[in-house]
Amino acid sequence: MQRKPLSMRKKILFSLPAFLGCIVVCEAMLRVFDVYYHPLNIEIHGIETDWRLAHSFEFDCFVYDPNLIWRPKKNFNVFNAQGFRGEELSEPKQPNEYRIFTIGDSNTLGWRVDDKNRGSNWPANLFELLPKPTDPTIVTTKPVKRYSVTNAGIWGYSSYQGLQQLKEIVAYKPDLVTISFGSNDAMLVTIPDTQFTSTLFESIIGRTRIGQLMIQLYDNIEAGAQDVDDGVLVHRVSPDEYRANLCEMARICKENGIECVLLTRPFIGDCEDHINPELWWKWFAPQYVDATIEAGREADVMVIDVNSHFKDRPDLFADESHFTEQGNRLAAKFIYEQIKPLLPD
Repeated sequence: MQRKPLSMRKKILFSLPAFLGCIVVCEAMLRVFDVYYHPLNIEIHGIETDWRLAHSFEFDCFVYDPNLIWRPKKNFNVFNAQGFRGEELSEPKQPNEYRIFTIGDSNTLGWRVDDKNRGSNWPANLFELLPKPTDPTIVTTKPVKRYSVTNAGIWGYSSYQGLQQLKEIVAYKPDLVTISFGSNDAMLVTIPDTQFTSTLFESIIGRTRIGQLMIQLYDNIEAGAQDVDDGVLVHRVSPDEYRANLCEMARICKENGIECVLLTRPFIGDCEDHINPELWWKWFAPQYVDATIEAGREADVMVIDVNSHFKDRPDLFADESHFTEQGNRLAAKFIYEQIKPLLPD
């Protein structure tokens, strides 16, 4: 008796378990051998300018996050179990506790502990300057506040990410928040931060190793490392969006009874020695300094012009936009003197 050939539908149904099994095995093997997406480099005339995918998928101290693009691994590198730098905060907040959060990018987070600047960061230096309950020089009839400084800076963050981060930080009930962004916002890329989080990497495909491998193969077939035409470039966060982000952060702070202090982002030098000066972030940096001051005026919050205070002190910078160990100490002292009137003691 001749067998009736299987229909196409039945063939597919019979093959599906084997196909899904192969997918699971391949995904497991890719994870065992730690194969993941190595992002397509965005280059402008040979200069790499977009590090967001590298931060999200390659840097060992970060994990991809669909809201923040990347966030720190907890209890890893300089980050504690709460994802910040410094001592962990107690829960709930104590009645006599005064919490300061410093939100910003790499110049706020500071150096790794194994670099030449020995892990220095100005928020840690700021804590050293704050009054301590045991300080015999303080004369007061009421208990001295117990200050804490939580360093919430993240390498590579823009004001877009800082705004999303602040919405989470509010739960820790800070009393004062300093905000310092601008350098990463000014970077030229092909997709702004507001659209970046809605890309393929937010999908299930983008989160699997097989999906990432497919994306990488597509990248390699299409172009390899792109040499992007200047006309299609945008800022990660435009100056207008940057100012709006700072104003919204100030509004959130006021709504929650938090003192908000904006810091202009410090940098030194010009772009003349760069291969593409008009495409480098420092070419646009003055616009973001001005936008910070405008946002402070618009939101009616304190602005500390760190950039103007340090712009003629190249000896205090390890590179074009990051303080040395001494620079961090002097920055902390300068910021402390400005915020003193806001402190309860």
